[in-house]
This record gives sequence, structure tokens and C-alpha cells, in this order.
Amino acid sequence: MQPLGTEKRGRPEEQERVHAMRVCLATPYFAPARGGVETYTLQMCTHLRDEYKHDVFVITTRSGPGMVRVEERAGFKTYTLPTSIKLSNTPVSLDWRRKLSGIFAIEQPDVINAHTPVPFLADMAERARGPIPFVLTVHNDIEKSTFLGKLIGAAYYRVLGNKTLEHSDSIVATSDYYVDTSRRLSAQRSKLSIATCGVDTDLFHPQSPDNTVVQADYEGRRIVLFVGTMDATHAHKGLDILIRSIAQLRDRYENILLLAVGKGDAIPRYQKLANDLGLNNHILFPGPVENAELAECYRSADVCVLPSINRSEGLGLVLIEASACQTPTIGTRVGGIPCAILDNRTGLLVLPADVKALAGAIDRILSDSTFATSLGVNGLRHVKEHFTWRASAEAMNNVLVRTVYDHRKECQQ
Repeated sequence: MQPLGTEKRGRPEEQERVHAMRVCLATPYFAPARGGVETYTLQMCTHLRDEYKHDVFVITTRSGPGMVRVEERAGFKTYTLPTSIKLSNTPVSLDWRRKLSGIFAIEQPDVINAHTPVPFLADMAERARGPIPFVLTVHNDIEKSTFLGKLIGAAYYRVLGNKTLEHSDSIVATSDYYVDTSRRLSAQRSKLSIATCGVDTDLFHPQSPDNTVVQADYEGRRIVLFVGTMDATHAHKGLDILIRSIAQLRDRYENILLLAVGKGDAIPRYQKLANDLGLNNHILFPGPVENAELAECYRSADVCVLPSINRSEGLGLVLIEASACQTPTIGTRVGGIPCAILDNRTGLLVLPADVKALAGAIDRILSDSTFATSLGVNGLRHVKEHFTWRASAEAMNNVLVRTVYDHRKECQQ
């Protein structure tokens, strides 16, 4: 597997023979939906169009029955497929393969780039592609914590997922670390490349033009920030573990405030847990916020925490966004988080689902301002060196170009 961004230098003839292409990006959720994968796919679409002059269109899904809609989303022509049923967070419809074949016949893309971990759409796109080159971006493996969830995940890979991995012409992952710890991705190393997440440093940066609103709202509080979806299907984010950790710190830090930013159907359950632990005055759920306000939240926080409990966390985009704002971070030793956080240098890593260890890590940062400042400074440097959308898009473009070039070469033989 080649390091980030080396494909272009290694095979320059590809760049000369493959110019602007028609690129199809298939993802179950797309802008204006919010989330790590949604941010990644939108940034890739934008950079591939603006910097590499590719003609990009999107296939995504929507809830409910009906016809395929053709609309504009975030400036891109977008086909939205109706959904017959939704299993957990996975939209499904048995006629997608036929509809995708029709879309591909109309649009004639040079290459298809499908995104997981939410399954089925990528699987159907691979089955419907015919001779079109296919690139699969794997943000993380499908991994559940419950016994039933594990059975369902194993069944998915047995029936669909493993074949999609095997039949893909190229595979993209978001970190070497995640690949090294993934049995399925490690088995595909011969066709793997890395295009990691990036950060919009024009938006996420340490200097704030005016954060008086955020400071006034939480003035005098020691802010522990959590950012993420709080649906029941995202229980792997570990917010319940963080809430219990705050309960252990309440007596030591009477002004501690857990700020849980985002939306989700499980918020009432988290509110009840906080109430049961006597944290009524120590936790707020302000709902989702726009990016400019989110940047202010990062800058106003003493620490940003992502306490995920399993490998469903491919990298942790919120952690590198926080680091770009020079805010110390805490994560767990799961998935790709150890790529986003260098332990004791840019943040702290703890074992997943360990309430006491997480409370101890938060306490260490809140009690030592010198240490916290050094983590923030190092974190900002780490982001600037390793997490830019420009470098990520260059790596993705190189994969797409190489895949199309190799396909055309095979057809000519």
C-alpha cells in the first residue's frame, strides 16, 4: 500500500492519458445531511470538480417510496433513490440494482466511487456497474457491540460485503492504522490506498474573530465537549460512558459542563441518565449547530472527547477539527482514533468503556493548564502536517485516475 499522495509521482503516464472524467459518487447519505462521512464525500466531490475538473454527480437515498428524483444538492446533480425499508441506519430497497443500472446507462460514468460503512447501496452499485471501473471507499468496518448486531454484521459480509470488497477494482481507506487492525481490509492490501480525512482550516482554527456569544453562554464553566450524532444507532459513540465520567468529576469541578452538540432520537435517554446521576446543572444538549458556531464551541472548550466503544469509528473527524482549533482531545484506543490522536502528544487515549480512566484523562487536562496547552499546540501542528482536504483529494484523484487507466489498458489488450 502506497503512502498518502504518492500514486501521482509513481505513475505519471496515468495523469497524461486520463484527463477530466465523469465520476459517480454513491453514498447512502449526502449533504445537507451532517456527519463525518457526509463531510468527507462533499469535500471529495468539491475538490474533484474544482481542482481536477471532473464532472461529478451523486447517487444517494431518501426515506419513503416513490420515483427516483433528480435534484441539485450542494451544487451537484444528485439522484436520490427511494427507500422501501430502513434497517437500523441502513436504507434498503430491492429494486435499487435495476434503478442503478438505468442511471449508469444514462450518465455513462468513467468510474464509480461508492462509500461504506452503511451497507447495501455500495453493494448494489457494484453489482449494477457492468464494465464500469469501481472504487470502494471504506470508512470503517461494520462492527456492533451486541450479540444480535454481531450476527447481522457477519451475515452481511457473508452474503454481500465480502464479494463487494473482492470485486472492487480499488479500495480506499482513511488511515493506515485502521487497515493494520482490520482483518478484511488487510486481506485487500494489493489494491488499497489511503485518502484520509481533512479539515477546513479556513473555518476551524485557533483564532476567533468573535466568540463572545459562546463565552457569555458558558462563562466560568469548564467545558467538556462532545460532538456527534445521538441516535440509538450511534450508541457506539459512547456518550453514556462520558456522562458517567462527568458524574465522577462533579465534586472536584463544581463548574464542569458537558456540552453535547448534535441531534438524535436517543437524547431523551441520555437526559434521563444525566438526571438519574444528578447532573441536571452539568450537561446541556444545544442541538445541532452550523459549522461557524461549531468552530466556536471547539475554541471555547477545555477538552473535546470522543469516547467510542468499538471499531465503528473509522477516524473521528471531530477530533481533528478540535485539534485544528488548538483544543486538547481525548479518544479511545479503537478504530482509527489512534491515528487522529497521538497519545500524550496531541491528546490522550484511554481504553473504551472505562469510566474511571476517562474521568482520569479529563481530570489530567483540566488540572494542568501547561500540559493542556502543549497538547493543543501539538494537535494543531499534527493537523496541518497530516489532515488537509487538498492532500486527501489528491490521493483520491490518483486512485480514480489509476483505476480508469488500468481498466482502459486491459480493454486494449
